[in-house]
Amino acid sequence: MSSIFVYRNCFTGDVSGGDMHTGGASEWIDTNHPEHPLYLIHAADDGQEKAFRETRILRDITYPDTSVKTPALMFPLRAMKANKTPLPWNPDSNVFIAGSHFIPDVWPVLGQGKKAPGAKKAVYIHHIIQDMPRPKNFNTLMANLQEKFCFDLIKYHFDKIITVNQDVVDGLRRRGFTQPILVSSNFVNDHNIQPVAYENKEITFAFVGRLVNQKGINDFLYVCEQLQPYIPGFKAVMIGAGPEMDRIKRQIEAKKLNIEVTGFVTESRKFELLAQSKLFIFPSVEEGWGIVIAESLSVGTPVIAYDLPVYKEPFGSVIKTVPLSDKEKLTEMVKHQLVTYQKNPAQYGNEQLSLLRRATMYSRDTVVGKEFAFLMGDIDE
Repeated sequence: MSSIFVYRNCFTGDVSGGDMHTGGASEWIDTNHPEHPLYLIHAADDGQEKAFRETRILRDITYPDTSVKTPALMFPLRAMKANKTPLPWNPDSNVFIAGSHFIPDVWPVLGQGKKAPGAKKAVYIHHIIQDMPRPKNFNTLMANLQEKFCFDLIKYHFDKIITVNQDVVDGLRRRGFTQPILVSSNFVNDHNIQPVAYENKEITFAFVGRLVNQKGINDFLYVCEQLQPYIPGFKAVMIGAGPEMDRIKRQIEAKKLNIEVTGFVTESRKFELLAQSKLFIFPSVEEGWGIVIAESLSVGTPVIAYDLPVYKEPFGSVIKTVPLSDKEKLTEMVKHQLVTYQKNPAQYGNEQLSLLRRATMYSRDTVVGKEFAFLMGDIDE
């Protein structure tokens, strides 16, 4: 049976949907197919055990992290260290999985894969940075350059690709990728948190995600600042961590907003907070699918987000959207929905049932089972 090696190199204090996906998929494979030894490979002391529960469950192979934390330097340095890390290869068959299409995942998969017997190489690509409306600055330039470099490696040296939306497939095919590509889906981890009736909820608004500007954290704060004076007992929560956390806390304190910034929380606590929230506001301008939206649906909490094309297939009309980056219309929509639900809690209850039905489409067993069959060669794209 094949040994499986999964490379995942998230930032310290940074949790992305792609990291959650590959981690949850690894845990599912490890549990359901123990005949295939699975190893999670990442930098030592990078904080992953705080953010990802499966890190504490899976077989970890770590290498010394770099003292440099600037991505432009940290990524290639991590890649070089990962490429030299001894691995317990299977003498006959091995599967290498890059958790992202970034250098510290792709480069060592390529290097180690060349040395391992019977190696198959696969990669998860959740979005294409070059196709996103990012600001023109140094970080965007470096991100585009490393993506182009990794795309060349993947195009000519990898066997299979998994993504979660058709737009990425189309973008890859335009760039000359010819290998099998599976259009999969994100999934919601199992939990036992039940929906809460509108009148029993204790939190007005929730946000979940990395605390970085492209996730819409500033627009979330704007909505809270505009509406807090008019909502009795207002309370909001921001779940997650990231480089903007300290600035956000200072801004909340300066404007006397009743917002709790939780940092990392357990999976169960995250779902509890989502269930207790009347609305989930997600003003992100950059998503590959929207896993946190599905998580909110799974506890019956309505979602208001910016209108990103990638939301149409998985969520359709079960979420409410406003034009991209229009924080005024976002505020108007949030206010309108609160007034509507306050007048008619029964409507809120009916909507919860619809949200729960949609969320059942994204069980981990269904999603990862198909991905595993694709990775192991039992199905093609």
